[in-house]
Amino acid sequence: MVGNIHLISFLNFFQVAVKRYTVALVAGTPALDTVRILGASGAPQEIYTVQKGTTVKEGCFISYYPDGKVGVESTYRNGKLDGTFKSYYASGSLWQEVSYAAGVEQGESRLYYENGNLKNREVYESGVPNGLFKEWDENGTLRSEFPYVNGRVNGIARMYDADGLLSEDLELVNGIREGVYHKYKKGIVVHTAKFHRNRCVENCEF
Repeated sequence: MVGNIHLISFLNFFQVAVKRYTVALVAGTPALDTVRILGASGAPQEIYTVQKGTTVKEGCFISYYPDGKVGVESTYRNGKLDGTFKSYYASGSLWQEVSYAAGVEQGESRLYYENGNLKNREVYESGVPNGLFKEWDENGTLRSEFPYVNGRVNGIARMYDADGLLSEDLELVNGIREGVYHKYKKGIVVHTAKFHRNRCVENCEF
């Protein structure tokens, strides 16, 4: 022990076969210790807090790219993700943000293109998709919408062309095609078909 710092082998501490690093447990608040994982250059790779005297994550977690840019920011409660999880491209722009509660997705999840535009957005309840999933292309044009109920698509799914005009829509029940399908050209219906139990049963030549 050096002062109040305990030097522990990263290899032994985490029981994984990776390059050996140094982990320093630094005495923090009465309830928490701070863990710093350093690379060969001495720069931090991960910094996070754990419940005092344990390896259970509690509080902030940050990981870094080799150049020092932040790779991940998150928070833990009793060893489980709790709060907003954020990850970043190597360029530093935001890649993903997900809301967690007690280790499972809860609330809105967003994925971004490196240019900063939103790629997709969905809503979770207790780790299961529940709500409208929307996806955009890199230019910001809406390309698809899928309504989820308890993890399955229920309702009308819609697809859009590169100009943002409706190109297809289809009714689904529990993820199965069930109902009317429309194909559009420049936003105008050009074909209508019907599905039953995931099979086309009317006007199937399209």
